[in-house]
Amino acid sequence: MIQDQWRAFLLGLASVPGPRWVSAPQAIRAAEDKAQQLSLARRLGMEGPETLWTNSLSSARRFLDENGGEMAAKSVTSAWWEREGTGWFVFAGRVKHEDLPSVSGLAAAPVALQAPIDPKRDVRVTVVGSQVLAAIRADEPTTAAGPDAVPLDWRRGSDQSWVPHALPTRLGFRCAELVASLGLHFGAIDLLLDPSGRYWFCEINPNGEWGWLQRSGLPIAEALADRLLDD
Repeated sequence: MIQDQWRAFLLGLASVPGPRWVSAPQAIRAAEDKAQQLSLARRLGMEGPETLWTNSLSSARRFLDENGGEMAAKSVTSAWWEREGTGWFVFAGRVKHEDLPSVSGLAAAPVALQAPIDPKRDVRVTVVGSQVLAAIRADEPTTAAGPDAVPLDWRRGSDQSWVPHALPTRLGFRCAELVASLGLHFGAIDLLLDPSGRYWFCEINPNGEWGWLQRSGLPIAEALADRLLDD
């Protein structure tokens, strides 16, 4: 596969002297383990939604019943589809009983199911070394006006503005500690903020995009440049 060739190329570059890395490719690959992310975040004191990984239809139905008849469904790892020259990510979506696949359909591969945090606001935390830079969706409603009012996965919504956001000090420290504990010097953390002011950890992308956050006023490019120039 093309992806395998690029991964081997990057690992090869990391094994010889010369290139400067923000985070080592080996560390990035290891940090993509979402089960490890959830477990470590909770050990560090970050709250996360109740989560079930399963390929059992009966377990999925029981989990759905325990969470009010609706839950969030995600891929266990990042999934990318390509067909006829077009590619797209598999985004998280809302799932009800009628959306569940057949026994054999779910048995073929596990899925990640989470108790939904709804209503919510999306918060993106970019950590570069010891710098913690957070932004929040500026025009996202704080109350739910129906199941489609706010996309479960913010990437599926229309372009909306993000603004810098001040995290609670302790949570900022925990975000930096999470990135460091994964052996990284960069991490893009997705949090959800509920109406009561509680922050919920979703996941960390060890090599996440950040350009649109730079345009919102966060000095991420400068922080990365400082990291690369730091002896």
